[in-house]
Amino acid sequence: NGAKEIGIAVTDDAQDEPQETVTASLGNITGGAGAGTPPESTVTIVDNDESVPPELSGVTVQDTGSVRLEVAGSANQAIVIEVSTDLQSWEQVGTVTLDADGVGDFTHSNASEANVRFYRAVIQP
Repeated sequence: NGAKEIGIAVTDDAQDEPQETVTASLGNITGGAGAGTPPESTVTIVDNDESVPPELSGVTVQDTGSVRLEVAGSANQAIVIEVSTDLQSWEQVGTVTLDADGVGDFTHSNASEANVRFYRAVIQP
């Protein structure tokens, strides 16, 4: 049937990232050959890297009453910061996107609203 395969080199890395796609299409075909139907194909490259669970790696209470949180996790990971006063009910207070090294920081400026508070970092869905 004259079918041919093409190779696509994928470079593996340790960076957790979303799936990516590559579309290959044939054009300017000569010599009486045809491209078939459809003349293009899309391939999905599935990420094989594990996400690193986010963690709060540092907490600093500032003179203004705000709290600065240092967050660590996977590179470019979007993290939701939540706060609780009782460890039962949690409220989202913001998000932070980690840099290429998997670190970032978030400042909770309304932190002085409660005497006791707990923070957690979760991967943004």
